[in-house]
Amino acid sequence: MPPHMGSIETLKDTAVLTGTVAERRFITLANAQAGLDGVVKGISAMAGVAGDAIPYVAVGIVDMIAGAEIAAPGLVVSDANGQPIAKAANVNVAGLALNAAPIGGRVRILIR
Repeated sequence: MPPHMGSIETLKDTAVLTGTVAERRFITLANAQAGLDGVVKGISAMAGVAGDAIPYVAVGIVDMIAGAEIAAPGLVVSDANGQPIAKAANVNVAGLALNAAPIGGRVRILIR
């Protein structure tokens, strides 16, 4: 059974997608799913394909699935699939992990 996923959405906006985006993934300024160390503008609230208008969270706390083990508190970046991973030598910080999580575990991400 997947973990319960919640969010506190302080600032939400809409993006018209330029590619396929999965639910609760980092999205870029180009309205596509973020790749490894991509510049992030928010977290998708739902999945969509190119041309779809979807809501995304620009400021708030969103539960995501960790793309790798994450310690808390810790800065995160996007992995190749738009999921949070711990910041290493990467430069484009996407948010802050508020709890520790194993790979595939639920992690609360503060995005601002």
